Amino acid sequence: MFSTIVCSFEKGAWSFFVGFYFRDGPKLKMVIGRDEYKGQVLKGQSTSFTSYRKRLIDGLLKSLGSRFEVDENLMKAATIVKLELWPQLLSEDQDFADDQVAVLLGKLAPALDAAGMDSNQIEPEFTRLKCLLYQSYPDIKSLSWETINRGMVAKCPNILALIDLVLTFPAGSVEAERGFSQMGIVKNDWRSCLLDSNLSDLLMVLLETPEVGEFDPSEAIHLWNSAGSRARRPNYMEDAGDVEEEEEEDFVPDEELQQLEDKANDDLAFSMPDD
Repeated sequence: MFSTIVCSFEKGAWSFFVGFYFRDGPKLKMVIGRDEYKGQVLKGQSTSFTSYRKRLIDGLLKSLGSRFEVDENLMKAATIVKLELWPQLLSEDQDFADDQVAVLLGKLAPALDAAGMDSNQIEPEFTRLKCLLYQSYPDIKSLSWETINRGMVAKCPNILALIDLVLTFPAGSVEAERGFSQMGIVKNDWRSCLLDSNLSDLLMVLLETPEVGEFDPSEAIHLWNSAGSRARRPNYMEDAGDVEEEEEEDFVPDEELQQLEDKANDDLAFSMPDD
């Protein structure tokens, strides 16, 4: 789980930096007590570095703690999604994971309500979900949440929405760093006046949509065609082009028209009897 990874990393890094409170690192040992290093004259008192050492390490530890700040209660509650930790029989623990659902609900209810779910139904639905799962599947540990969603989403939509939200917890900061990298590409010097809403939409398209070769535009086309207040006219310009072509086909140059008129007059004069 994410909490285990972060806590292990943070504790290891913490111990690493704290050790330098009282000992010199390998690079510092190369210059301490020397008057010259790689052709450069070293000035000042080496003992003055001692007072700055603690301030430097304290700053590093503070930055480390703020970047990897983790709500351990939330992460422990998130282990509810690990079906291998569920009891083999519901009778072994009737109240299994009820406390974890309460913790998750306390943190994530606003997000679920904003998505159109009813957070008040989550706890009773979780009790119902447990009963249905243990009645329907003999080996619950071999299930996947994809299978459970397909079979139970109509009966327990709100608790499964909470589970889906927990499953989206990132296991690291890679996606966030990738997002910042792409943002720098999208909002470059030439597009520095992009509104936040437009930038957000562009990043959503860039990060969350499939590649061009894999994208099926049919649904987007149907949405565009039906979403307007007036009927769309996707062939408007083509129709206008057809009219212009018809007009061009009907157009007769003046010289040719004059020739036709002269010929008509000659035919008329030839057909009239002489007096």
